[in-house]
Amino acid sequence: MTRDQRRLTAIVSADVVGYSRLMGWDESGTLAALKAHLRELIDPKIAEYGGRTVKSMGDGLLLEFPSVVDAVRCAIDVQRGMTERNATVPKEHRIIFRVGINVGDIIIDGDDIFGDGVNIAARLQALAEPGGICVSRVVRDQVLDKLNFTFEDLGAQQVKNIARPVDVYRVGLEAGPRAELRRSALRLRPLVRWAGLGAGIAALVAVVSTFLWWNSHRDTMPPPFAMSVAVLPFAALGSSSADVRLADSLTSNVTSVLSRDYWTRVVTQGQVGSAPSESKDLLRLGRELHVRYLTVGELHRDGGKVVVLTRLVDAETGVDAWSDRFEFEAAQLENEQVRAAELIERRLWNGVLSAARRHAKANPALSDPWSLFLRATDAYEKGGDRAVARKQMEEVLRLDPDFVPALTTEALIIITQLSDEPEASGARFRNEMEDMDRLSSRAVVLGASDSWAWTTRAKALRWLGRWEEALAANARARALDPGSVRRVLDRAYILLLMGRPDEALSLIQQAHAMDPRTADVADVSYFSGVECLGNLASGNYREATPHCEQNGASGDSWRDQALLVAVYAQQGEMAKAATAKTTVLRLMPTLTIAKLKAMPQAGSQPYLDLLETHYYAGLRKAGFPE
Repeated sequence: MTRDQRRLTAIVSADVVGYSRLMGWDESGTLAALKAHLRELIDPKIAEYGGRTVKSMGDGLLLEFPSVVDAVRCAIDVQRGMTERNATVPKEHRIIFRVGINVGDIIIDGDDIFGDGVNIAARLQALAEPGGICVSRVVRDQVLDKLNFTFEDLGAQQVKNIARPVDVYRVGLEAGPRAELRRSALRLRPLVRWAGLGAGIAALVAVVSTFLWWNSHRDTMPPPFAMSVAVLPFAALGSSSADVRLADSLTSNVTSVLSRDYWTRVVTQGQVGSAPSESKDLLRLGRELHVRYLTVGELHRDGGKVVVLTRLVDAETGVDAWSDRFEFEAAQLENEQVRAAELIERRLWNGVLSAARRHAKANPALSDPWSLFLRATDAYEKGGDRAVARKQMEEVLRLDPDFVPALTTEALIIITQLSDEPEASGARFRNEMEDMDRLSSRAVVLGASDSWAWTTRAKALRWLGRWEEALAANARARALDPGSVRRVLDRAYILLLMGRPDEALSLIQQAHAMDPRTADVADVSYFSGVECLGNLASGNYREATPHCEQNGASGDSWRDQALLVAVYAQQGEMAKAATAKTTVLRLMPTLTIAKLKAMPQAGSQPYLDLLETHYYAGLRKAGFPE
């Protein structure tokens, strides 16, 4: 039997954090930037330290070095160099590496290498934080007295496909109190051994002083970000390998989809490790990861279905902030894991937002932009005054002029105001339009990866009559949030306002074909409104009726009731039209067709012609005066 070729070597595993998200956003730009980093920084450093690139895997690298000291030096130089190169790059476009380093006996197969040593390096890389380096105990022991860096003990970690726990250490890349403590301790060792007692005491004082300084400052870290989440690995309650793979895939997909959202900060899978079972361990993990919330999930089979239970745990209290139960056909989940993850993420995100708002309300002394924003939007969405909400957004922007969610929200408030105020006209109207344009355009410049910013920009452009630009902005929003029913409906509404109702109705059917579970309550209401208006504008009065009835069910909007009047009158159902008309006049006593036409209209001339034929004609039949 032929013996395997083996050798002992230092193995470096590196990957790009959020590579799929970066490629989804700008494939050519990401590839060009990555190639530039490799050409100008990484490859020269590998050569400088005598390493070899075993393989390049698009989003990752596998390297080997004959010297473990050189392997660590190379990794540190690369991470520091990447920090410098990213300094002028917008956060959402930065290419950031995680690195794991191990020393082990490897099997050589041509130019490739295999074995537990390689696998452990990959697991260490997955445990590293973005921009960080994790090493095994053997690496730390080999370089401890040779390199002037600190090594933070992360404890023994049970990692995938490795039978025994791995002792993991995080490399400190920057000088600081801990580094100084370590250097002082190293200086103390020879002093105590060779110098006199006085020198030893002096060195000891230096060590103690440094430690006391660090200890007094370690609790000054700011609180976790308001919308920060770590998605812990989903547990498979079944013992089959298929269930384990499904749980791993679900964890990865939920993390990936949640990471798309501009408002949340999601801890990457590699930093999380395994999910602890005790609540006290959850609190400890929350502190270590510096997050406000932890997502805990498990799945099990129930006949032909897979049940997924998901909880959002407050990392400060250990109390569940949200929970939900999801049920999928087993075959569907196997084939549509991303869609299932989008469903879970959409409800999870709403849970995070609600919990963050409750936290901000429960801590009124918090005056940072996020706390102010969360309290203001909570009050506004529960029926608060628009003028008050707008002033609150302006206060947030005074504290942070680049706060994208406040820019987006203030622009949306203006859009809602323009839609609901029939008397808006003249200089004030023009000023509002200018403010809406300014706020929404700034939002997409600063938050180019925020789907809500692009959605708001599309709405603003719609009001400004810049139809093709509105469609382009909507396309950007859909690319950033491809599972959203609402983004499809937004596009249908833009097409409708352009006077293209048939195309709009076709898109609405596409929205219906999407997984209805991904739609929230607001989407359902939006569905009925767009479908009512689309069918009315197409002359499909009978098809419009159930949607217009659902849209006007609350009876608190004169606009919705006026649509009902037109639909009923166009079908000759005059008694129903008269009832709806009574509601319209109660809400808007002086309404006439002339006043209706004079109101601000975000619509093209072809759309206004359709309104004349189907909407205004219906109101005339019902007896509305000119």
